[in-house]
Order: sequence, then C-alpha cells, then structure tokens
Amino acid sequence: MYDARGPQTGNNSNLIFGAAIIAVIAIAFFGILMMPSGSKSNAPVPMAAVSNTGSLSVLGALDDPSTVKFVSTLKRVAPDAANRLDSEISDAVKRGADQKEVVNLVLQVIQDDMPAVMKHVAKSDVKHFDKMVLHMKTGLQKMQGGGEKWCKGATYEKFADQNPVQVQRMIEREFGYGSVGYEWSMDLSTLILEAAEDGRTNPQSYGKLTARDEQALQGLMFKMIGDPQVMKLMTMQGASKAEMAKASRNINFCALGVTALSAVNGLPQETRGRLWAEGLRQAGSGDFEKQMRSMGGMGMLGGS
Repeated sequence: MYDARGPQTGNNSNLIFGAAIIAVIAIAFFGILMMPSGSKSNAPVPMAAVSNTGSLSVLGALDDPSTVKFVSTLKRVAPDAANRLDSEISDAVKRGADQKEVVNLVLQVIQDDMPAVMKHVAKSDVKHFDKMVLHMKTGLQKMQGGGEKWCKGATYEKFADQNPVQVQRMIEREFGYGSVGYEWSMDLSTLILEAAEDGRTNPQSYGKLTARDEQALQGLMFKMIGDPQVMKLMTMQGASKAEMAKASRNINFCALGVTALSAVNGLPQETRGRLWAEGLRQAGSGDFEKQMRSMGGMGMLGGS
C-alpha cells in the first residue's frame, strides 16, 4: 500500500506490497507492447502504396481506428503537436518513407509531447482513472490469452542485461503497426489526452489521502494477501535482489495485475480520486522509483 506520509517504521510489508503493484503496472505497460504482432506481415509498407500524393497527413497514412481517434483527439488537446506531426509525415513521405517510419513518428510524438499534458491529467474527473484501470485490466487479460510467456517474470528478466538499443530493436520488431500492443498503446494515449482535456477545462481539486483512505487501502491489501502470488511477494521482504528475481520468475503478473486492478476499482470513489491525483504526483516526482530501489524492488524483475 502506498503511504502518502512516506515510509513509516513497521510499514515495510505495505511498501513491499506497493512495489509489487508498481511492478505489475510496469508489466502492463511494457509487456503488452511486447506482445507478438497481429499483422500478417512485418515487411515495411511503402507509403506510395497507400497514397500517390506529394503531401500526406497522419490520417492519410495510418487509417486504423485507434490511430484515427488518437490523432483527432491530439488535434483538440495539443494542436501544435498535431500540426508538427502532420508536417513531419508529409516531409517523410516526400523522401520515400515507409509505413514503419511513419509509425515511429507517431510514437515519437507520444514520447515527446504527452508529458506536457500530464499536469492536467491529475486534475481530471476520477472517471478517467476508472477508464484507464479498465483498459489496463483488459490488456492484461489479452496478454493471458496470448500465452503465459508474456505474463511470467522470467520473460522480463532478460531485459536487464540488454542495452537501450537492443531493447528498442526488440520493441520495433514486436510492437509493429497492426499489433495488439500498438492498438493498446494508441487507445491508452487517447484516454490520457481525454483526461488532460477534461482536467484543463473542468479541473477537479483532490486533497491528500485521508485516514479513511488509508483504512480503505489497508482493507484492499488484506484482501490481496489472500492471493498466493501476493503472499509469495510479501515473503520476499529482506531478500536479496537475486533472490527476489528468482522468486518472481514463475509469478503470473497478468493474473496478479487483474486481481490488483479489480481491487483498486472497488475502492470508494473519493479514495480513487485522491489516489489518482497523489499517484500521478508521486510518479512525476520519481518517489515510486526511489521507494522501489530502496527496497530492491527493481530486482524483482531482474533490474539493478
């Protein structure tokens, strides 16, 4: 459980639980992106095969429903970024870019421009948080349906020994246009933009987590403890990074994530709202990562 007051004496078990949930969220974001492509072919598609015009917008180059909705929302929420993307794609097409390069331009705008809208997301209605939780839960369930490989800790352990270039190449290989991961990412990015739009036009004010919130989160934790996989993570308290990594190899993080997200969705609406705002604030400050590193939480997935 996350404690808004910071680490407290005797609260190490709660922090371990919090680290486990953060690890699950990391698997949800990163793991789904690594799911095998749903495309019949990974060969780059020349843009000339899509359009013979000398100038091409995003919607003209990539017309799948998820990209269309994302770009349409981007034009409303961050028009400067959308216009820049259109210009970059037009220039790329003129020099003979293929579909892969156009997709990379779309992904790059997400990486470069989404952080700027996050300050508004924390002020959006809690319903947006609920939509993201459902989206993440659905994604984890799809991962389960795609085979256990992408749900086991052992699959992600190997990433720890790879440099950023190797990881990037693997993402490009697996995270192709038309894949489940691509569609999931576009839809999540759209949800974030919609939340930012709401937070900017109709900002909500959420306070700090209250004592009642803490009790609700304690109750959530106690419910989760009944899960054998959670118990296994809880018993890692005080273990070395190597021991944590070994123990997590056979944990099904997809199943654990579905259980955790379902429990979070059962919290009172007011608690979810404050948890939503505080969680984004902490994520932005890097406190989550500091907590995990202080506990060796990264080691659970083979990290340093």
